[in-house]
Formats: sequence, structure tokens, C-alpha cells
Amino acid sequence: MLGAVTGLALVRLMSVEDFGRYSYVTGLIGIASVFASLGLVQHFMREMTVDLQNSRVLLRQFFGLQIILSTLIVLTLIFLSFFYEDKIVHRGIIFVSLGLWLAIPANPSTAILFSQGRSELVALEMLSQAFFALILAAIGFFFTLPLSYYFLIPLFSTALRNVESFYIHKRLKNLVLPTFKLSQIFAAFLKGLPYTLIVAINILYMQMDILLFGHLQGPAAVGVYFVAGRLAYVLVFIPYTLGESLVSLFGKNLGDHSVSREIISKYYFYALLICLPIAIGGGFEAKSIVHVFFGERYEDASLPMAIYLWLPVLVCLYVPTNHFLIATGRIWSLVKVATLSLVINAVSNFAVISNLSGRSAMVGSALATLGSELIVIFMSIYLCVKLGAFQFPWIRVFKLLLVQLALFVGILSPFENLFLRVGLAAISYAICAWIFVLHNDERVRLNHSFKAVFRLLPGGRQTASM
Repeated sequence: MLGAVTGLALVRLMSVEDFGRYSYVTGLIGIASVFASLGLVQHFMREMTVDLQNSRVLLRQFFGLQIILSTLIVLTLIFLSFFYEDKIVHRGIIFVSLGLWLAIPANPSTAILFSQGRSELVALEMLSQAFFALILAAIGFFFTLPLSYYFLIPLFSTALRNVESFYIHKRLKNLVLPTFKLSQIFAAFLKGLPYTLIVAINILYMQMDILLFGHLQGPAAVGVYFVAGRLAYVLVFIPYTLGESLVSLFGKNLGDHSVSREIISKYYFYALLICLPIAIGGGFEAKSIVHVFFGERYEDASLPMAIYLWLPVLVCLYVPTNHFLIATGRIWSLVKVATLSLVINAVSNFAVISNLSGRSAMVGSALATLGSELIVIFMSIYLCVKLGAFQFPWIRVFKLLLVQLALFVGILSPFENLFLRVGLAAISYAICAWIFVLHNDERVRLNHSFKAVFRLLPGGRQTASM
């Protein structure tokens, strides 16, 4: 979330054109970083459940492979940067590429800590990196530094994370050295290839429209369009975070599809309980959100933002089936489905962006991106249905849709302040969901959770015991 705040700060600090350049460069580097990471975290965590003793050897292989590929990718990006006529973009690619090279240890670090159940240390590393980036952005604003300085922020923040990561792993005695034996590295590459492809396709899918806008309509269009999708891409962390433990849950119950169906059904309900009001309420308030957080100069982003806010809902529908297919070893089926969706997304976005302009192009591109996502959702659901592992809570979701009407208590209220309207809508929705949707045992569990949190507050333990 601090990373999102940093991005929000940059939107406010930069001109539309400069923010467009920044978005284009970071999007390009984001795609390149996937090919350097090789799906290491997902693959390593899965292998840990199969062969604990061999995991350290596997990690050394991936570490060596990542160093080689990251170096080649960074050198390629620096070489290609000389073909850009925009000198600011040229320098930005060079600076951020060096940050990508410094990030090489991040994936092995994350993989080890996740596999050891130390996710809180991963969160600590990421939060400190994001907070440091926010401080650097504030320094740039205070001293009115040029855009090139902001391209150096990932470089500095990654360096800090490496120092922190080294200290953590030295204390935990987790430090490993890479191996550069070609036979072992090639074997590691083949093992991680499908995971790399899935992550790469997903990143390329999400950045395809940004890159096309940059090439076909210029940095100003990129800046406005990036704002349109910014909030949605931040909120996507909700369904992904809720689904973090699904692979291990499916892995422990591979022989019992009735358990898998129950897991998928519960995930759908709880994820949609959070994401549906965001999509509906956020869609109606998109114009106000843009004005308050980004400024009136980004007003053309309002309608595409209202469309993009449905992205977390679509991701909710995709996450459990995706994780089930990964847990059951059907990763190549996902690669094929994702590739088809990527091709359709690229063709439809190119057709829209090359033939339309301004707000029309942004709306068309948002619809094309989300429409292509539906292909992945339907195909992954189909594969799970064939395996007898799909269940959707139709009745509860129907009730959930009816409860969304409570949002309009806030949306249609006479308050001019956005935060008052959102607060009133959230309270109305929470009350109606509590009464009409949640089961009694779910209310009991939530009550226990609230009490546990309350006890952590200053004076909470004494008050709770009275």
C-alpha cells in the first residue's frame, strides 16, 4: 500500500507527460523483471513440499540462472534504450534497469522466507523498501528535482532491501551461494519455465495497453490511462492476498475434490464480499475519486477507471481455479489458456488504440483488457469442472448482489465530501451484509477476531476484561 501511496505522490508531483514517461519505463522494466525472476518463488515453494532436502540445491541453481539472465536482460535493455529519441526515457530505462539488476537477490530471499513460514519478514522487507521510496519521492518534491531523479528511486530502495535481506538471512543462517554449472542451470530453467511463462504472460497482459499507448499516442495519453487503472491494480492485491494459502491447501487435499470444491466456494464468497462493493461503489464515485486523489487534469480517466474497478472482481473469479490447476500439476494448461487470452488482448488493444483517440481509446482499451480476462476465467473454470473440483455459491452471491443496494445510501446522500459518502456507504453495506448474508458461525468468528484486535489496542485488554 505504501508503494501505491508513492505512485499517488508521483502523479501529483509530475506533469501528465512526465508521469506518462515514468509509467512507460516502469511498465517496460516490469515485463523484463519477470524473465529474470523465472517464477522462482512459486516453483520453489511447491518443490519444498515435495523434496525438502533438495530445496537448497534447487535454490542455488535458480540463483545462478537468475544472475545470468538478469545480466543479459539488463544489458539488452540498456542497448535498446539508445534507440529512443526521448532522452528522458533513454536515461530512465538505464537507471531503472540497474535497479532491476540489483534486485537479483530479492526472489531467492522471498522464496526462502515464504518456505520457512516467515512471511512477516517478507512483509517487513517490502514495507521498508516502499517506505524508503516514499521518503525519496518526498525529497524530490521538496528540492524540485528533475524526472531523472525519480528513475533512481527503485535503484536506491532496492539497495536498501538488499542490505536488510543480507542481515536477516545472516541471522537465520540462510545465506546461499549461486552455482554456475551449465547442466544444473539448464535443468533449473526447464523446471521453472512454465511458472515463468505464466507470470510473464500475466505481467505482459497488464502492461500491454500501457506500452501500446506509449508507442501510438504519446506520454500524455499514457499518464492519463495509467491513472485510470492505477486504483484497480492496487486493489487486485485483495484477491491475491486472500488466495496466498490456496496452493498449499489444495496440495494437502489433492485426493479429495469435495474439499477442493468447498475451498473454492468459500474463497469466492469472501473475496466477492470485499471486491463487489469496491467495483460498484467505486464505479459510481470514479469521477470524484479522480478529482480528489489525482486532480482535474486527469478527468478523462474517470470512465475507464469505473470499468477497471471491475478487475479485482474478475481476479476473484480466476485465483482459486488458477491455484487449483497449479497444485494439481496442470500448469501447461494454464500457459495455453493465458497465451490465447494475451493474443486476443494484444490484437483488440492495438485495434482500439490505433483507430481511436483520447477518452474513447481509453474506454475501448479498458473494455478490451477486461474482456480478454474473461477468456482465462471461463477456460480455467471449465478445466476445474472437468476435474470435478468446481463449486460456486450461487445463492449466497445472489444475496450479496442484493445487499449492494445498501451502497446507494452513501452514494446518493447529499454530502459533498467524498469521504463522508464512502464512509456512509461502507457502514450501510457492512450492516446489511452482517444481517442478511453472513451465517451465524461467521459472525461468531468475526466477533472473536474483533475482540482479538481490540485487545491489541492501548488499554484494550483491561477494557475487554471488565
